[in-house]
Formats: sequence, C-alpha cells, structure tokens
Amino acid sequence: MAVPCPLPLVEEALRPYIHTRQETLQIRRAVTQHCAGHFRPLDDDDDEQQSLSHLALACPLSPPSPEDAGSGSKARRRQQQRRSIAGGSTGEDEVEFTGLRKKYLDALRAHRAARERYDALSAELNEMRVLDASSEKGGEERALMTDSTVAVGGGGGHDGGVQPYISLLRQRRRLARLQVLQATLDQLADTQANPTRIDLKELLRKRVGEPPNPPSSSSAAQTAGAAGEGDAVRDLVFRLKKDLLLAKRSLDAENGARASVQRKLAFSDDGEDEGDFLGGGKPTLKTQVRALRCARDELISWVEGELAKIGAEDGDQEDEDDAQGARPGDYDDNAESSYEDQVQAMYDRYLSSRTALIEAIAETTTAAAKLQAPSPSPIKQDPSPEKKTSQPSPRPSVPPSAILPHIPSLLQNAQDDRALLQQTTYLRHRLDGSADALRQLVQRLASESHLVPHHATSSREWARAAAEARMETDAFVEESVRSGEGDVEAARAVLEELRSRRERFERLGLVE
Repeated sequence: MAVPCPLPLVEEALRPYIHTRQETLQIRRAVTQHCAGHFRPLDDDDDEQQSLSHLALACPLSPPSPEDAGSGSKARRRQQQRRSIAGGSTGEDEVEFTGLRKKYLDALRAHRAARERYDALSAELNEMRVLDASSEKGGEERALMTDSTVAVGGGGGHDGGVQPYISLLRQRRRLARLQVLQATLDQLADTQANPTRIDLKELLRKRVGEPPNPPSSSSAAQTAGAAGEGDAVRDLVFRLKKDLLLAKRSLDAENGARASVQRKLAFSDDGEDEGDFLGGGKPTLKTQVRALRCARDELISWVEGELAKIGAEDGDQEDEDDAQGARPGDYDDNAESSYEDQVQAMYDRYLSSRTALIEAIAETTTAAAKLQAPSPSPIKQDPSPEKKTSQPSPRPSVPPSAILPHIPSLLQNAQDDRALLQQTTYLRHRLDGSADALRQLVQRLASESHLVPHHATSSREWARAAAEARMETDAFVEESVRSGEGDVEAARAVLEELRSRRERFERLGLVE
C-alpha cells in the first residue's frame, strides 16, 4: 500500500500523474504499440526487425552527424530508416505530426537535399581537377618536344618558335646571376665583424671628442643660462630683502632698548643733568655712561683703523715682493730677522698708542675731577645738620681705564646678542611660514571634506565633526548588528522548522 503524501496540496496537484503499477504498465504498452505501428524497418537490417521495447523508445540513440553520415553501412541504414520515417509515410501519418515534430521532419528533408547537392558538386569538381591535371601534363610534354626540335634543327627558319626559347635562356642566365648575388649576400650577413677593422668616425670621436652642438641647442642653452641667472638674481634680491628686514628689526630693538635705558636714567637722576656737571657740580650716571660709550667707540674706531693700516702695509709689502720676483733661494736668516723686527716695531707702536690713549683718558678724568671741586666762596656757611643728613652720599667714580680690559668681552657679547637676535628672527619667520602652510592645508582639507564647513580653520571643528561622525558610525553599526541578529534568529527558526519537517518525513518513511 502506497504511503500518503504528508502535504495535501502537493498530493492534490500531482493526483492526475500518479498511477498504480498496473496502470503504468498498461500506458507504456499502449505507447509502445502505437510507436511500433508507425515504424517500418528495412528488409536488410535484421537487428531492427525485432519488436521495439519501451527502453529503446525512451532512450533512443543520438542522431548521426553529417560528417559521419557516409562512414559506415550501419549509419547509412539508420539514415535511410529516418528518411523512411520522414518521407515514406502516408497522408494519414503526415497529419499526425504537428508542431516541433513537423519542423524536425522539414529540417531533415532540407538537410538531405543539401547533402545530395554537396555530393554532386564535389564529384563534378573532382572530375574537373582530374581533367585539368591531365591537360597540363600533355601541354608540358608537347612544349618539351618543341624545344628539342628547335634546338636540334633550328626550327626550319621560323622566328616565332626561336624567340620564346631565346627569352627562356636569358631568363635562366639572369636567374643564375641573381642566385650568385643572393648567396654572396647571405655569406656577408653571416660573416662576423673583423676585429682589425677600424671605424674612422669612432676613432675621430675618441681622439677629438664630440662635435659642437648646433646653433639651436646653443641658443637653448643660452636661454636656460639666462633663466638660471634670472633665478639667481631673484634669490639674491630675496636674501637682500631678508637682511634688510633683519637689520631693521635689530635697529628697532636697539632703539627701544636705548630709549628704555634713557628713561631709567632720567628717573634715577632725580632731575640732575649735564648742566650741573658743566657748572661745577657732580657728574651724573648718565654722563658717565655717555663718556664711557664715547671712549669705547673711539677706541674701537682707532683699533679698526690700525688693523686696516697693518693689512695695507702687508699687502704693499707682498706686491713689492711679487714685483721683484724673489726666488726661493733668496730667503735667508736676514729676511726672517727683518720680519721679526717689523712685527716688533708694529707692536711697540701699538703699545705707545695705547699708553698715549690711556694718559689722555686719565687727563680727562683729572680735569673732570678739578671741575667737580667746589669753588672758593668768601662767605662760608656751615650747613645745618638737617642738610647734611639730606644730602646724598657721593657716588664712587669709575675711571675709564678700568673698562678697557672688558672691551673684548663686551664686543663678544654684542656679537652674541646680534646672532641670537638673527636666530630668533629666523625662527619666528619659520614658525610664521609653518603656521601659514598649516592654515592653508586645513582650509584645503575643509574645502574637500563634507564633514566640516568650507570656512573651518580650527582643529576644534575637526574634532567636533570627528566625534559626530563616530557617533553616527556607532549608531549605524549597532543598528546593523541588531538587524543581523534578528536575521540570524529568523534563519535559526527556519532551520528548526526544516529539521522538524525532516524528522516527520523520516518517521513517515519518505526520506531514507
């Protein structure tokens, strides 16, 4: 007894196609008898005369290809059998074939006609080839006989038969010459280069060098040189502007420092000025500082002038020696002693000049002390004790000669201050340039990005935009994870349902 289907809808839909074993055998037998009634086997084929089975009708042999149609007798018999099915049927049989079967029969008939036409044309073409080959062979034999007759007997004075032979001989000679030339060219191509052979161009290039460039290339080089000079001039102008700006900045800084010192001195003097010193009063700190500065400037200018003179004298001495053309053998102990004497004389002159300067500064200090002394007055008034207590104590005066040993250190400090100022200015310019480049980069990224507005120049806006984008990304990821988890639960439920159905099918015996 057949097991009922667990799905009622499927069983209802397949009910017309489900039969018992006996009904199925009857239907197959009826179909086989119907097909055997429309099949007419050939007389010479004993295998096909047997009764057809349902297996032969359900799994027929594949139809032969056109190439294999004439390969064997059995294929030819099957083709004739199909031809008998297609064309040997009666009118009643043709009425029964409709749709795709009728189209298939028409295609078989067209293929048969085309195949017959192709075989006929192939046979005609083969016959024509055989005839052409035989005619060409006979023409060559006749031409050879004619050439032999002309060569032996002279052709009987007929120019029409001699001229083709002469042209043939000329062509043969020309062919022989061409073959000789071809062989020679092949030998030359295969022969290797002779190592003893010298190329004149290469030899001249090695000995003389490369030839000069044409005028066009030289003009291009001049143009490139002019462009390079223009770039060099622009670079020099830029450096000059930079030095000018640095000098102006240092001058402004020096002026500001001088003004601040002057203001401090003005406040510290309590109203005292140079008039008091010139009138016989005590010199103020401002006056002393100015005097020391003047002394320093004078000393620096004098030292520079002396050094310049020494350099000029040395240069003149070297020029005189070059003009005289002294030989290496002329230098002796006398020349060395003369040089030592010159150096000693210069040093003595420097010491005398320095001593005279110190004495002049001492005389100036002495004159200033004399001016500071109180003038005699006929009436002497004893100052009261209150004035004695209120009068400030005299400040110790520093002689100008005491600052002379410190001048080199002061000059070195000034140079260090100037170098530090230049370095500070350079670093400030570098920082300004880096800030401008960073600002341009931020503006370009802001114009290209969709997270911040186009006018954003601060990093805070980028941080805020990044935080918002991170929040949006986190929200999107969380939503995607939740939806994925829901899909996984749904898939899990579907798998459980399928597993339960499979178990029910196994219990019913439908699945092995």
